[in-house]
Amino acid sequence: MCNLPRVIGQDMTPTLLIVDDEKTTREGLRAALEDRYDVYLAEDARSAMELLEKEHFDVLLTDFRLPSEDGMKLIARAKSLSKPPICILMTAYGSEELAVEAMKRGADDYIAKGRLQIDELEMRIARALRQQNLEVENVALRQQLDAKFGMEGVVGESAAMREVFEVVQQVAPTRALEARFEVFRRHGVRPALVVDYPVATREESAGIIRRLAAEGCEVGVHLHPWSAPPVVEPKDDWHSFSGNLGPDLERIKLAALTEAVTRLLGRPPSLFKAGRYGLSPDTVAALGALGFAIDLSICPGYDYTAMGGPDFSRFTARPGWFGGSRPILSLPTTAGHVGWLSGRAATLGRLARSAAGRALRFERLAARANALYPLRLSPEGATLAEMRDLTRRLLGRGLRVFTLTLHSPTLAPGNTPYTRTEADLVALLERIDRYLAFFRDELGGQFTTPSALHARLSALRPPGSARPDA
Repeated sequence: MCNLPRVIGQDMTPTLLIVDDEKTTREGLRAALEDRYDVYLAEDARSAMELLEKEHFDVLLTDFRLPSEDGMKLIARAKSLSKPPICILMTAYGSEELAVEAMKRGADDYIAKGRLQIDELEMRIARALRQQNLEVENVALRQQLDAKFGMEGVVGESAAMREVFEVVQQVAPTRALEARFEVFRRHGVRPALVVDYPVATREESAGIIRRLAAEGCEVGVHLHPWSAPPVVEPKDDWHSFSGNLGPDLERIKLAALTEAVTRLLGRPPSLFKAGRYGLSPDTVAALGALGFAIDLSICPGYDYTAMGGPDFSRFTARPGWFGGSRPILSLPTTAGHVGWLSGRAATLGRLARSAAGRALRFERLAARANALYPLRLSPEGATLAEMRDLTRRLLGRGLRVFTLTLHSPTLAPGNTPYTRTEADLVALLERIDRYLAFFRDELGGQFTTPSALHARLSALRPPGSARPDA
């Protein structure tokens, strides 16, 4: 007899705990989902943990912004339980950095409330439950095999095997980038590649980056504090933004990463991007001291202060210059506000940042109503129609430089919420392909590189100007 752990079947109703501090949202989700799930409600992390510690729940669906403790911390605590639930994080609008961070904290999925559809939410919950059932069955069968054949401790238990798995995890996204690179080649696009310390120092991933650089891709640094030596800071949200490390530690980490990429390329890199967009005045000073020419860290319209990061809500997507005697070109992430009130984004943005707007949570309400929310130009979390619409809107407002951004882990299914399956990956590659064709053929756009753009914009500055104005 095989004693399998609990697997949810057709005769069992999954239990769902919804955590949101807004009563109308809690009740609305319960009304929409209670036909399929045994639904419980909590208004904050404390009451949610009380329920989780008393009863086992199959699914935890929590908002990111909660009183006293955010949803990501709640997920981390829920995942520490002996029988953790499937955890899905909701937030007011999409953010690829928040999504990736949520996955690192243990979230099984992520959904933007600004564009939330109940059908999609039900599909994601059902998919996560199916995956969990498969994992439970696999673990149980492996235990049965171990007991019968004495195979315990053979697979993945030794320090050597754990190191192998760690290397595979770090190298796999770079392998995936090379494997999927044809989608860029056929359009004549040579993406700029920003790499972190593990990618720059692992032999296999460094070799892949060299091959792509030989095809014309420019290579820069991507400063992740948690992986760039020396790792001496606490591992928390605040210190994951490099601009919060203090000038000395941040510069030491950046110098170590710069040296690693210099060894990889045979020349110093000129491109910089802060992990999680964690730019600060200290970062700018370090970039100038180390000779960087281009920064890619600004994400207009997004506010990361809830996690300890910068607030870019007042920034635009236009290129600009900053720094001292040797100005650095800022090429922001292309992002802008969309929704049926996007034409009044500037006025409503001021309202959202006012004391009354914050008290009324105007930004959250506008996002949930699909009235106004920021969107990045990326195949991650945006449809092709949204990408095209955002481009046309920004083009109409005078923007002439666009950046399409993507995380390489997304090119390997299972690493990020954007490509859970091979089908998700196929759809994402199709979005990239069709967007590039749209940009070139319908808009008459041209593809370029950061250094070529730097040279072109530098030539526009007035003679003798110390700080060019793009």
